[in-house]
Amino acid sequence: VNPKDLDAKYAYIQVTHVTPYLEDKELEERKTDFEKSHNIRRFVFETPFTVSGKRQGGVEEQCKKRTVLTSRSRASRSNCVVKVLSDVQELHGPASF
Repeated sequence: VNPKDLDAKYAYIQVTHVTPYLEDKELEERKTDFEKSHNIRRFVFETPFTVSGKRQGGVEEQCKKRTVLTSRSRASRSNCVVKVLSDVQELHGPASF
């Protein structure tokens, strides 16, 4: 991403990998890998962090933030650009890995 191409009035996030996010009911309805990877509106990615804010820490400090993105339109997991409609973040401590 070239910072000169970005508009200062918008906040940008660059995600390198997302996974389709399907709830239990959707998993029951979508039987094949194709169905589980296409016509998707929600995606998830996880970000590791430590409680202290240090880059690395012991197992007791390691946590993760799970972010579920909902896109404006349905897409396949291979689309390059999808506009995000909303996001929900969940914080998970060491005991919930």
